[in-house]
Amino acid sequence: MRDPISGRPVCVVSEDYKEKWKIPAERMRLIAYETVAGQDFMEIVAADKFLMKEAGKMVSQKEILLGFGKASLFQGKNYQMILHKDFCWE
Repeated sequence: MRDPISGRPVCVVSEDYKEKWKIPAERMRLIAYETVAGQDFMEIVAADKFLMKEAGKMVSQKEILLGFGKASLFQGKNYQMILHKDFCWE
């Protein structure tokens, strides 16, 4: 998924993290998305920095867009994050 305004890739985490991380509502905005199950809107936020574990070491990603997906988006699976393909290959 990409942000339709900036064209930047969006990585998706569970909407439960929105509450855990206490993200202020004024930093959030909505984008439309579509899956095989239908269309909806997702709240996203621009994170200044995000740490991910890659090959056993922590890697910092700067200026990442995080989307907060509803449980139905994860299809009952226990994913920590759905990474955009741009973060998987160079």
